Amino acid sequence: MIHYGLVPRTNRGIFCINELPDLAERIQVGLFNLMEERDVQIKGYRVRLPLDVFVVSTANPEDYTNRGRIVTPLKDRYGSQIHTHYPLDARDEIVIMDQERTKFPEEDKLLIPKYMKEVLAEVTTQARLVAI
Repeated sequence: MIHYGLVPRTNRGIFCINELPDLAERIQVGLFNLMEERDVQIKGYRVRLPLDVFVVSTANPEDYTNRGRIVTPLKDRYGSQIHTHYPLDARDEIVIMDQERTKFPEEDKLLIPKYMKEVLAEVTTQARLVAI
């Protein structure tokens, strides 16, 4: 019997990671594979599981704390980095997301529905409220 972990169970959803630098480097390397190849391997089985997962994470600037760091290959896979104080409302957050994201050539035909941006803005707002 195969037991699916958190990432496979998030297929077709948003996988949120708080304080990415706190994760061990080997776990960050696993996330790199998820973001690059869009699949995961299930430990102990010779099977690759294709996934459609939107990965969102938080981190303080590297010079802000003496905690861990984000491995460079993983950092390069993120489409945008937002360096800002927290926006006061979701509309401002969506404007910042649109402004700061990196557009990749294969995304010319990609349409991100407005409601997904609203969901993401709400998720990040709620995550910040819980962290306080």
